[in-house]
Amino acid sequence: MPKDTLEAARVDGAGPWQSFRSVTLPFLRPLIVILTTLSVIWDFGVFNQIWFVRNGHPEPGYQTLGIYMYSQGVGSSHYKPGCQPWAC
Repeated sequence: MPKDTLEAARVDGAGPWQSFRSVTLPFLRPLIVILTTLSVIWDFGVFNQIWFVRNGHPEPGYQTLGIYMYSQGVGSSHYKPGCQPWAC
C-alpha cells in the first residue's frame, strides 16, 4: 500500500479508524475476497477426508461448512438449513 495515500488521508483529517476503513480496507478487499473464496472451496474439498476419518460422525470441532450442510440436509432431513446454512 502506498504510504502517500495514508499520509494524504492523515492530512485530510482522517483518524486511525477512518484511515483503515476508507483507505486500507478497500485496498485489501480483493485479497480478502480471494482468500475467503479459496477457503470455502477448500472446506468443500476436504469433506471426504474428514467424513471417512471420523467414521461418518465428525465431532463439532471437525465440522466444516460442507459437513454441516450434509449432516443437516441429508442426515437429519432438515433440507432448508442444509441448503442455506446462514438461515439456521
